[in-house]
Amino acid sequence: MSPTRRTTPDPEPCSTSPPGVAHSYSNVGTGPARMLFMYSPAGVEGMFAGIGKPGRRGAIPAPLDPADITAMAGLADKYGFTFLTG
Repeated sequence: MSPTRRTTPDPEPCSTSPPGVAHSYSNVGTGPARMLFMYSPAGVEGMFAGIGKPGRRGAIPAPLDPADITAMAGLADKYGFTFLTG
């Protein structure tokens, strides 16, 4: 795994995460963040139907609850994800 690297992007950044590289995102600002994710190859979008609750445009979603985390962990292998803790 590569060393930890922290970046603070410009207001309209583009960031990539190559396969096999651990990564995370957090909003360190005071307002809501907007993020657009694109996955290649396609298919991982199916994971999102199996976790969480549908959002509403313009509304800040509730934090993930334990059931959401359990659902993500259950789908990780199917979609090629590994969740790191600690």
